[in-house]
Amino acid sequence: MRGISGIKIYAASCQIISQRFLFIIILLTASSTATNLPNMEENMGILENMGFIDRELNRQALTQAENDIVEAITFLTGPIFFNDDFVTFNEQRPTSIFTGSLTEDQIEQQQNITLDKTSNTSSNELPMETSASFTTSAFLDLENSVYRDKWSIPIKREENLGRCLLSATRLAVDGIADQDEHCKKFMEILIPAAFQKLQCSDPVNTWSTMVQLGIFDMMQLLVDLIAARLAYSPVPTQLLETLAILFDHDSVFQQKNKNRSYNGSHYDEQLGERLLAKSSSSTFSDSNENEQYGWLREIINRFVLKDGIQNLKRQFKSEQPLTALEYNALLSPFVQCMDYLFIDKYQQLFSEHVEEALNYVKNCKEEDYKTEVC
Repeated sequence: MRGISGIKIYAASCQIISQRFLFIIILLTASSTATNLPNMEENMGILENMGFIDRELNRQALTQAENDIVEAITFLTGPIFFNDDFVTFNEQRPTSIFTGSLTEDQIEQQQNITLDKTSNTSSNELPMETSASFTTSAFLDLENSVYRDKWSIPIKREENLGRCLLSATRLAVDGIADQDEHCKKFMEILIPAAFQKLQCSDPVNTWSTMVQLGIFDMMQLLVDLIAARLAYSPVPTQLLETLAILFDHDSVFQQKNKNRSYNGSHYDEQLGERLLAKSSSSTFSDSNENEQYGWLREIINRFVLKDGIQNLKRQFKSEQPLTALEYNALLSPFVQCMDYLFIDKYQQLFSEHVEEALNYVKNCKEEDYKTEVC
């Protein structure tokens, strides 16, 4: 991998490794035992050995895939298959989708997200939650609003999502976020579900500028949480999968806001040589000059500023061997935003870890599926 000099080739290689990593492992297994076992319990054991530790979720995936383990992994690693069984790859609960030609008043009445339009406080001006425990009541209320057909997600900092993000971040900074049952569920289940809606659902295209700004503020809070949570083991796979969605230039949200300018001069000043996302659209290759993706570049550099890269790299040095799922999660976040990064810096940061993942794949043997992770 070190010998590859072409930017596009390198980016494509990283994409293959991160997005199809688990499938490569399966395909390298010569025996059909790993792909088409008649006994679901044996397939359940294989998935657990690969790092998929939620048995109920594994059973749901295998049932959905008719016991085909490769197809089950597709469901388990896909962007719209969640632990709470609320959304699956083939069966999504309907959300309130705006259809037809609607007036501004009609769109306003049908908004699935609430935002106080008089609030213009920036994401760097509000204090973090000061309570010593997780905001359980806010979490339970948020569950009720997210997991229903006519869902709603509040996007003000003082409302439930913002409060939970700030509270979880404080606990993550202290290294104890996973010790609280509700906080752990918030990070592993509710965050993926909520941000899937905020980033990838069709109604995003109809929401007003004020709503888009509110979502962007929540994205910044989530970046802060993920950066803090990466400071300790185990690898927060669900959070990293959600981070990959935030950094995806092709998501509904990023496409909707691709013309936003970059207002991250404070990141440029503070990061200096550590700057990862390009601060000038003139340095983009093969891109429309009007498609600046300023918000995307801002949250990437915010992640760096919050020591997200440093903490992510630390996960590769874990005392416990990484699983296939963890390698996949750690290498996924930047796959869909390569065009907006300084590729030489990305290579310096991650080339050794890409090689490590490739070696992991090469060294996997059939018996590893029956005993322990490669």
